[in-house]
Amino acid sequence: MRNSHFFVFLPILTAVIAAAAVSCEKVDVKGKKPDFPSPGEVPDTALYVAAVRVPAEYDWRRDTAAGVAGCHLILYRNMEQIADYPTGSEACISTDPDTHHLIGGDIYTEFATQSETIIKKNGETVLRYPGREILAGLLPSGRSIYTLGRLRNGRGYVFRKNGELLLNLEECSVFGGFNASSYGKTGAIYMDGGHIYFFYKDAGGNCFKVKDGYPLKIDVKSSYEVYDMKLHDGKDYIFYRTALGTTHLKTPDKTVGLGSYKWLNAGIAFDQGNIYIVGARVASLFGLNIEDIDSEAVCQKVNGELVVFESGADFFYCREDESYGLSYSKGCLSVDDGTGPFLEIPDTFCFSRDCATITDAGFCVGVTPRRAGGHPYVMIDGEDYPLELDGFISAVEFTIKY
Repeated sequence: MRNSHFFVFLPILTAVIAAAAVSCEKVDVKGKKPDFPSPGEVPDTALYVAAVRVPAEYDWRRDTAAGVAGCHLILYRNMEQIADYPTGSEACISTDPDTHHLIGGDIYTEFATQSETIIKKNGETVLRYPGREILAGLLPSGRSIYTLGRLRNGRGYVFRKNGELLLNLEECSVFGGFNASSYGKTGAIYMDGGHIYFFYKDAGGNCFKVKDGYPLKIDVKSSYEVYDMKLHDGKDYIFYRTALGTTHLKTPDKTVGLGSYKWLNAGIAFDQGNIYIVGARVASLFGLNIEDIDSEAVCQKVNGELVVFESGADFFYCREDESYGLSYSKGCLSVDDGTGPFLEIPDTFCFSRDCATITDAGFCVGVTPRRAGGHPYVMIDGEDYPLELDGFISAVEFTIKY
């Protein structure tokens, strides 16, 4: 049975026009859907959903047709279908959810042929360049599109602007990516102060900040295990673990101790002036892990409260004083708010952190049933809003445009 914890679903129209907040009365129009502001209202609050529709007779869970069963990528705005794109090798659009990126209400897709990488925006090719890459970041900026791709045949990365090479990196690891909890919709690359940034670590353990394609070495002791590095408001933040097993966050003003832990999938997140450390941690003593203590998933506000998710968590969502952990285990999707799971949805899929989001409107998650014949749906405020299609949800996004 599904457990529901209700919180108010009110798209807040920011402090400037808070009095004009729009209520969300549920209506029945070919199934339930939330009530969003009409186009032209200010601001324009919209929920976008990307989903893959498959033929009714095709069981995508087994994929006996090896992905060539006439599937389509569908885009919804406020639960109404607005686009339909064929997938497959001829269309150069994959059904793989990891290749779908909802950014600002546009759906970007990545596809690798035997010799090229093809990026499409809303079904139209916008980039095509030689080499087979898997994107770690994609950032539209004005008339340009920046990409950071990992080579499929090695550990190298390529940073590009409009498909043109800006920086070629060999044998390195990039901090963040599309599926990293502390990174946003654009993955490992992002904008700060009008410049494009990402961070990486080379094979020798040296750390670098890349600004507009130019790498700058960061002074970090070689004995440190660096978990994440970010730039925020023009200043560097470094989250690391010393050889003695103590963890620290180096900020522009000071270094904050975060205890003796070994961290997994850890990162630095920013929201509303707050700094968070998210990930899974294991207690350690003098650099040695205490093996009989299970790792715990946490969202820790630096110089503030610590939220521990009882169910563990694969992905984290932090906003102001709200923290949510999303976990997927043994076919059950669980959402935890730090007081325990308030939603447990058995026999479902949730493919990535892009299938959920936290906004002023609350926590929203795209849910896909595991059983054949079950239709995917968007859950907001504990309420289900179904999509009338056979298939699965690959991404959701709230946007507020002024």
